[in-house]
Amino acid sequence: MRYSAMLWLMLTMAAEGGEWPSVVTWQPDKRAVESGLYIAPQPLARKAQVAFTVTEPSGVPRKRWPVRGAIPMFRGELRDPNAIRLLDAAGKEVPVQGLATAFWPERSIRFLCLDFLTDLGPSEQKRFTLEYGTECGGKAPDLSYPPVQPEPIGTAIVCTSEKGDAPKAHELIIEEARLVERGPVQVTFHLLGHYGSEKAFQPADPNDKDVWRYPVSIFWRAYLGTGHVYIEHTFGYDGDEYHDFVQSYSLTFRLPEAVKFLYGKDGGEAAEAPLGVRLNQFAHDQWELTGKAAASGKRFGGWAAVQREDTRLLVAVRDAWQNWPVAFRAEENGNLTVEMLGEKPGRALDLRYEEEGGQPLRKIANHSIFFGDELTLYYSSSNTAIMRGRARGIKKIHELLLDTSPVGGTSLPREAADIGKAHQLPLVPWHGQERFKETRALGHIGVYGEPIWDFLRGYFSVLLDGLGVIHEANGLYGWVDWGDLPMCNTPKDGKFKMEMDGGVGWSNGERAMAPYLYHYAAGGGRRFLDLARAMAHHTIGIDTEHPGGDMKHGAYHRHNQVHWRHNDAGTRQGGYRGWHNYYWLTGDPEVGRLALLEGLDSPAQRTIMDLRAENKDLRVGYDYQHCASHLLAHVCWITSGDWRYARAHPAIVKLWRAAGEEGKATQQGWVFFDLKDGQPVGYKLAKPGPQLAYWLTYGGDDLCLEWAALTGDPNAVDAILLQGRFHGSGELPNGPDALYHSPEALYLGLAFLEPGHPALGRLLQRRLWAHPSLKRFRDQKLTTTGAYKSAEDWDRYGTYLYRKNGFSIHGAQGLEVLHLMRAMELLKLAP
Repeated sequence: MRYSAMLWLMLTMAAEGGEWPSVVTWQPDKRAVESGLYIAPQPLARKAQVAFTVTEPSGVPRKRWPVRGAIPMFRGELRDPNAIRLLDAAGKEVPVQGLATAFWPERSIRFLCLDFLTDLGPSEQKRFTLEYGTECGGKAPDLSYPPVQPEPIGTAIVCTSEKGDAPKAHELIIEEARLVERGPVQVTFHLLGHYGSEKAFQPADPNDKDVWRYPVSIFWRAYLGTGHVYIEHTFGYDGDEYHDFVQSYSLTFRLPEAVKFLYGKDGGEAAEAPLGVRLNQFAHDQWELTGKAAASGKRFGGWAAVQREDTRLLVAVRDAWQNWPVAFRAEENGNLTVEMLGEKPGRALDLRYEEEGGQPLRKIANHSIFFGDELTLYYSSSNTAIMRGRARGIKKIHELLLDTSPVGGTSLPREAADIGKAHQLPLVPWHGQERFKETRALGHIGVYGEPIWDFLRGYFSVLLDGLGVIHEANGLYGWVDWGDLPMCNTPKDGKFKMEMDGGVGWSNGERAMAPYLYHYAAGGGRRFLDLARAMAHHTIGIDTEHPGGDMKHGAYHRHNQVHWRHNDAGTRQGGYRGWHNYYWLTGDPEVGRLALLEGLDSPAQRTIMDLRAENKDLRVGYDYQHCASHLLAHVCWITSGDWRYARAHPAIVKLWRAAGEEGKATQQGWVFFDLKDGQPVGYKLAKPGPQLAYWLTYGGDDLCLEWAALTGDPNAVDAILLQGRFHGSGELPNGPDALYHSPEALYLGLAFLEPGHPALGRLLQRRLWAHPSLKRFRDQKLTTTGAYKSAEDWDRYGTYLYRKNGFSIHGAQGLEVLHLMRAMELLKLAP
């Protein structure tokens, strides 16, 4: 493969639309180009095609139903998201609109998120073809319609105790509305406001003094000509958990002259009741209908509607019972209120862990969150840098569907059930895992499909299924807890034993967040995209400090008995890589917004490296743990296309090259270098040996690999080769011993650059077979459908995620093994 001066010129130009010029001043290194490591830009496509399918996943019919999801694109081929044309299987053009959710370095589109509508029968699959390029674009969309700004009606009820005493209403106030997406398929507004007019309780950051106590963000997407509105609602809690107990927050929709109430009972099937009722899921396994009718069950269908003769107004909440408490209220005047948080009478959301007053630790008997039998030093650490944490500064995301599509006929209740069920699993495009591998839009990875790798797909499918299995076995779920995974030990009598010295230690996802998206992309199965949604929404909302909290916002909460416990910025303990991956693949607007808002530009993250445009003199942290901050900057760069996030990259890899040349590791601790004329100045090296431990765990080798692949930086190439010489000999004859320290990206770089490395094949095999029970998966040809009869049935497979950090360590390997697969393919090694 050859590179040209034109390709180099593309890289050295300022990114179109970005605020910062490219930092690339070199031509791609020949070693990276000729080995295939460097991902060379392709010419702009004139009329390229990619085929994909859409499969109905819920077993219900869908009429003019939205499809939203991203297609990975080859580097350089597409710069205009509107230069597209969508065809169905018969060659008929389908209205479509595009949105770039990630960028290649020269700001060509890396992931293109599509919006279009389709009809599907139950479990039906349809095939589509996307044409893209300078000669595409289809018919010019009619954008002459006036977009109608939504005016939602909402209320939050806040009490003075967990028993619901002295309830006070706080009305929804919208302060700002922006049109953020517009095309022939949908229009999306972003609304910012707050419930009530109280300010945040004692924010740690003085700059947050004007933050509202109950802020709200709403993305309101109306699909044209369908009656469908998608609503992503985010509620912020900046109160005092000892005095501010939220009983409900809700949106109200009106249908005058409505005559009856429809709702989804267990299984989502339709039931009917008069108006004047309240439907309340107040535990993960119990709901009640009260008022003018009575009913009860285990897990309701997550939807409700009011109806008059020819019109129905339906609202559905995605993952409703999983995020209990939630309620629907049908008033006799036809109003339908959805309480995204809706407690039962005599109760309110309780976010306390201990009684007020400090030591000794006195646990609260809490109905809202799970934390085991006792509070321990994992809660109140003897390390004063680790705080217990307060609840303020958290957010909760809900996804709603508002449907007012025309109805009629005797099958009306069944149609309502179909709509309510359909909202639970969105329609997404699937182009096959080979597209990810060929475009390298998720980097250099292997994918499943060849029979020799079936055992690996099965193994990590079982391991990652643990999120739902453990919640189900132990009856967890809930407004706070769903989407996180507790640290635990092997099951007995159908339940897992909780870890953390008698308490539940929540892992907060950490490195295991991104593997859900990578496993899905590699062909692991659709359910891992849906599990990733739950984990992304929890970790970016509950496990991240937001404005108004008790630390500067942008801090990622440490694994502990408390979801909101802190340790400085905690970058390495956040799910940031998974948040960006999830946005790239789905176009989830709130995740995309928060991922950048609480990214490198946030006050907490700037303590490691301040990359804001106004900061001209960079001071860069280079401790092993700071690799997480470097990788965070990297994914912020890909998401935004703004080169300022990558402006410290060249100096960082120069430092790592220098460490390799001197045969020493970099110093650890609260250490920084200054960036002067592109050079790292003022750093110190420590003892002889390689970069190990957290340098591998938190992405030092990943950044080297990615940076070399995207820019061909000779220093990154040298750093990979120099670090590789430590592995397989001397003090590292077999590479790192612990799975926690992950050299797979380094080994993949070596497979490209130095395939003749004398120990590489042995290192790859040893690393692969270090996973517990993996050999048994291959020898016994174990498989899974994702359905398990019990906790013990899941545990019998022998995958391991137990004890402290077990999930974040072993779950993280779901990404790392894709690097191993690709490296073994390059070396033509069979497992």
